[in-house]
Amino acid sequence: MSAEEKPRGSPLLARLRRATMAWKRAPAEPRPEAPQSVAASRFSQDFLKQRLDVPFLATAPERNLRGEIENGFAGLADSGSWPSLLDRLRGLDLSRQQLPSGKRLFECALAGALAPVTRHLGAEPDIAAALEAAERIAEVAAAHPRDYMPAAIQSRALTAIGQALRGDGRVFGGPEAMAQAARESYAAAEAAIERVDPIEENSPILAEARYRLAPGVEGGLGFLRDWYEDWADLDPSNPQMLMTHSGLLMPGRYGDLDEIERESRRAVARAADGLGNGAYVFFWITPLAEDPALLARIDAGLFVAGIRETLAVTMSQHLANSFAALLWRLSRPPRDGAAEAAESTAESRAILRDGFADILRQSLREVHQPLWEMETREIRAVIAEVFEAELSAGETIGPTESGLGPVEPEPLG
Repeated sequence: MSAEEKPRGSPLLARLRRATMAWKRAPAEPRPEAPQSVAASRFSQDFLKQRLDVPFLATAPERNLRGEIENGFAGLADSGSWPSLLDRLRGLDLSRQQLPSGKRLFECALAGALAPVTRHLGAEPDIAAALEAAERIAEVAAAHPRDYMPAAIQSRALTAIGQALRGDGRVFGGPEAMAQAARESYAAAEAAIERVDPIEENSPILAEARYRLAPGVEGGLGFLRDWYEDWADLDPSNPQMLMTHSGLLMPGRYGDLDEIERESRRAVARAADGLGNGAYVFFWITPLAEDPALLARIDAGLFVAGIRETLAVTMSQHLANSFAALLWRLSRPPRDGAAEAAESTAESRAILRDGFADILRQSLREVHQPLWEMETREIRAVIAEVFEAELSAGETIGPTESGLGPVEPEPLG
C-alpha cells in the first residue's frame, strides 16, 4: 500500500502514539474478601465433605462455552476469514439465539470479532496496536459498503479504544492530548455507522454500537435514552442490555436512582413475553454491584420473584449459581457494621435470604465454583446454613429432581 493509499485513520494513529507514550491506567482496586459464614463454626469441613453430596465443578460450563464461541470468532478475525465471520455473525444477530442464561450468542461472537483490538486494551493499554488492528477492520468495512455488520464492528472497535482512553468512563482522564484522542476515536466510531440504521437492519448489534457512542460523542448524551429505546425495542429481554443501561444511569454518570427504578419497571412491561419480572432483576444487578447499599431502594419481593420466574423458565444452572451467590452476598449485614444501614435494609435482606434458600432447594443441582468467587470450604459452609436442620439430624444433602435436598447416602464400598 502506498503512502497515498494509507487508511484515513493513520494520522489519528500517529497522534495516539504520541499521546499514550507516558500514560498508564490506574490499577484496579482489589476485590474484598468474602465475609465469614455463620455456619462455618457449627460444622467441621470433614463433616460437610461427607454430608454435602453436592457436585462441585471447578469451572463454569456456560462460561467455558462462551469462551469457545469467542475464541472461534477471534480465530476467524485473526486469520482474515471475514466473509465467513460476517455471515455467521449476521445470522446470530438476526436470530437472537441465546444460551440458557439468556446470554446472546452474537455477544460472544462479537467479542471474538473485536479481539484483535480489545486484546490490546488491558490493564496497560497499547493504544497504537489497538488502532492498527481497528484500521484492518476499517479496510473490511470499506470493502463491504452495503453490509452493516463490518461497520458495526468497526464502530465498536473505535468505541472500545475511546473508552480505554477515557479511563473510568465518567470523565476524560489524563493529559488533554489523551482526551482529544478519545473524542476523535468516538467521532470516528460514529462516522463508521452513520449510513446505517439499526431498526431498518433489524440489528441489536448495530443498536448497541450506536448506544455505546452516547457517552463520548458530541451531543450524544441527549440521544442516550432514545438510542436505548431502539435497542430495547429490538431485543427487549437481553440481560446485557439491561445491565449496561442501568450502569450508565447511576448517579455521577447520566441518571439517578429514581430513573433507574422507573426504567426497571418499564423493562418488566417491555419484556412481558420474555424475561418478565426477570428484567427487574437484571436492571438492578449493575447498580447493586457498584453500591450494595442500594438494596434499600429495590423492591426485594419483586427482585426475588423475578429470580424465581427466570430460573423456572430457563432451568439454567449458570443462573442458579450466579443468582444464589448474588443473593447470599446481598443478604449479609453491611460489612462496615453501620447500624443505620443495617436497620434500613433488614427487611429486604430477610427476603433475599429466603430467596437464596429457595434457589438452593428448588433450582441448584451443582455448584459452579467460579461464579461464587469463594473458596470451596466457604461455599460448603454457606450451603450448610440453609440445611442446618437436616444436617443436624444426620441427613445427607444432594441433588434432587429440582434443587438440593435430603438424599440417600451413597453406599460404602
